[in-house]
Parts: sequence; structure tokens; C-alpha cells
Amino acid sequence: MKKRLLIPILAVLLLTVLSLLPVFAAGATANVNSVSAGRGETITLTVTLAKGVTVGSGGIEVSYDASVLELMKGEWNVTGTMLSTFTGNKGAFAYTAGTQISGKVFTATFKVKSNAAFGASTVKITLQLKDGSNADISVTNNSGKVTVNCKHSYSKWSSVSGTSHSRTCSVCGNKETANHGFSNACDTKCDDCGYTRTITHSYKTTWSNNSSKHWHECSVCKVKKDEAVHTPGPAATENTPQTCTTCGYVIQKALGHTHKPTGDWLSDDTSHWHDCSTCDDRADEAAHIYDNVCDTDCNVCGHTRTVTHTYTDGWTSDKSGHWHACAVCGAKDEVIAHTPGAEATEETPQLCTVCAYEIAPAKAHEHEYTGDYITDADGHRKTCKCGEYSEKAVHTYDGGKVVKEPTSTVAGQKTYTCTECGYVKTVELELVEKEVTVTVPDKTEDDPDGDSTPADGSGFSVISLLIGALIGAVVGAAVMLVVGKKKR
Repeated sequence: MKKRLLIPILAVLLLTVLSLLPVFAAGATANVNSVSAGRGETITLTVTLAKGVTVGSGGIEVSYDASVLELMKGEWNVTGTMLSTFTGNKGAFAYTAGTQISGKVFTATFKVKSNAAFGASTVKITLQLKDGSNADISVTNNSGKVTVNCKHSYSKWSSVSGTSHSRTCSVCGNKETANHGFSNACDTKCDDCGYTRTITHSYKTTWSNNSSKHWHECSVCKVKKDEAVHTPGPAATENTPQTCTTCGYVIQKALGHTHKPTGDWLSDDTSHWHDCSTCDDRADEAAHIYDNVCDTDCNVCGHTRTVTHTYTDGWTSDKSGHWHACAVCGAKDEVIAHTPGAEATEETPQLCTVCAYEIAPAKAHEHEYTGDYITDADGHRKTCKCGEYSEKAVHTYDGGKVVKEPTSTVAGQKTYTCTECGYVKTVELELVEKEVTVTVPDKTEDDPDGDSTPADGSGFSVISLLIGALIGAVVGAAVMLVVGKKKR
């Protein structure tokens, strides 16, 4: 808080001391620039030192005509100061030690008042300096000027004589006079004020013309006089055009000679033509036309020329032989018969040993089934060396052979062998039925049903027979199951 109060006090004291400084001989020169501006515009004036000077402090006072200018602000352009201030129209700065300053040291910003008088107004900005030991430095201060210009609002131009016109500014009353302005020597009306003058055109002595008329033309503005349609002269001939008898304009060009060709085409190595029956000139002369550089006959006159073909190094061929073809027109040199190479095989075609033309294609593969049969239950087949199989054939079996006789308890087996591939098929034979003799006793009074077992145990009862048959059936089923597993 104390520092804040101290700075303004120091500034006031410094300004008071500086205001009492005497003017010394020039040790530094301070220049203020001059500017021009219109009413209401903002301008800046700068104090510039002509050369550098070492100072400890300085002060400034701005003096100006307040009826013309309003001081907006003042700014020091020195850096590193301990103190730098500007209030009202006065300011000051101070360093802790002597410091060199140069160039633009202070800038004052003004606004030109809206009712400022037009003309120049002096602005005096007085710079005062002390060195690092607080000794005075004499400064030569050169004032600047602000020239207030009117942003003129002129009335329209009014003619004042045959040579000039004038206009007056409605703001400042300034009167401006200028010469009339015309577009060219033939222009009769002033471009600015509308004054009208009398002029004399400068017409050319030669005729100007177009396809229908002729006239004399002013060399300045191109205005026409004596304009009229052409007057045709004698009709055009082969050698003479038809012209206007007044201006010489060519109405129709000379017709030129019309050749009357006779006979067939005549030619040399470069061109062809017809002889004209009425003159010594050639009619319809033109260069020969060929389809390409190898074409020997002109398409128009039939003239024949000798050409040299450009044959390629590579061979062109078809089934009749091979040849070298012209790169332009395809013409053939001598056609030579093919020289057959090795016979065609399944892998390679037969080629011409000269041009590689394919004389015969590679042979189609013919299957050759060899080796043992590949068999399964459905049939048998063989393989070709290419890896493909032949069609599968159904087995052709013989009459078969019993390899195991069946019994009443065990099934039998019979094998059949394919007569082509030897494949063996095994077939199971059914159980054989066993004959059993059963004695049935007669009915008695003691055994009215006749199903009793004799007391001495001889003979079989019906129940015993049924039990034996059941046991046999179970044993037979077990044997068949075992045989089936062995087959699988």
C-alpha cells in the first residue's frame, strides 16, 4: 500500500522539478512529425530522438490548440524504467541508473475535432532530460504540425466559359476550376459539365468501304460522310475482277482459269494429272495416294511403284508352312514347308523344328488297366497308370463249395468264388432238423389223459419232450450267434 502511494508522489515531484529546468545548449534533438487529417479522424504524433543519449530521468509537456485537437492519451516508448507516467498533458519517467534511450521515445494520440478550423495547427511537445547523476541534458525540441483538411463535398460542375468549368465545396466553400473534358477532338459534349462545342471533322480523302457501300471517314471519330452503295464495273473474267467504279472495292474476284481435262491420268513417280485442253497447265494435279508404304498401286491413277518390304525376324505360320511377314502390310516372303519333329505323344504334340508350329496335337489318353483286381462285396475293378479306375464289374461266382456241414445245433458254411477276380463269398447254412421217436401210451382207467410217466421210468412223457426241444433251440441260436460274429 505504501509503494502505491509513493509512486504518484515521486511522479509529481519529478514533474515539478523538470518544469523548472532551464534550457541548455543542444545536447540532444527531439523531432515531432507532422500529419494531415480530416475532421473526426484520430492521429498520432511521435517524439523521436535524432541520436541515442544516456539518461537517468525525463519529463514531457504537450502543448496544442484545444479548439482544433483533443488529446486522447500519451505513452512513453522507453523500457526498463523504475517510473513511467503521463497525466493530463504532462508525463515523466525515471531509471535506477543511467540508461541509453534512442529513436521513438513518446507517442501522443489526438482526435481532430468535428468543428476544427481548416489549415495547419502547431503541436509543441517539449522533452526534458537528466543524466544518471541528475545533471541537466539540453534538448532541442522541434515542433510538429497537424493540417486539418476538408473532406470536400463539391457541387456538380458548371460551365464558366468555352474552355473551363467550376464547382464549390459545400463544407469549406473551396472553389475548384478545371478545363472541359472531351473524349477526343470530335467529341462535342464535355464529359463533366455537359458543355456543347462546335467541331470540324477531319475526313480522309481515300474511300472506306464494306461489301455493300463506300464512304469518307473521319480519321478521329470514324463518323461517315458521302456514304453510297457501290457502282459495279464490268463483270469479272478469268483474269479481271469486277470492282466498284467509285471506290475500287472488289465486288467479285477474277474467275480464274477453269481447266478442261482431257484423256486418262498422266503420272510420274510423285504425282498424277490431266492435261488441260485450253492451256498448257496440268489440271487436277495431286500426289499419289497409297494405302500404306507397301501399297504398290496409286488408288487414284493406278501408277505402279516399287517398294521394299520390312520383314520381321520371327516366323509366321499356318498348316501349309512358315514364312517371314512384312511388318507393315503382312506380305509373305518365301513360304517353306514345315520340318516335322518327334511324333506326338500323350504328353507332347508334334512340332515343326524350325518355327514351332503344332503339326499334330498331343494324343488323347487311352486307359490301360493292368495289375490285380481291386475287390469288395459289390464287384471288382482295375486301375490305369493315370490313376483312374475301370468300371466296377459284378462278381461271377462258381457253383460253391460246402466247407462246414450244418448240424441240428451248429450252422454250416458254404463258399462261392468269383471266376474273374477270385473274390470269396461265404454263406451260412441253416441247422439240420433231428428226428425224435415218441411213444405215447394208451389211455387207461388210472390215466384217462394218457400223459402219465410209467412207474418204472421207461418211455417219455409229453412234458419231457417239450423241455428237450426248448433246450435244443436255445443251443442252436447260441451257435448261430457265434458263427455270425466270426464272419464279421
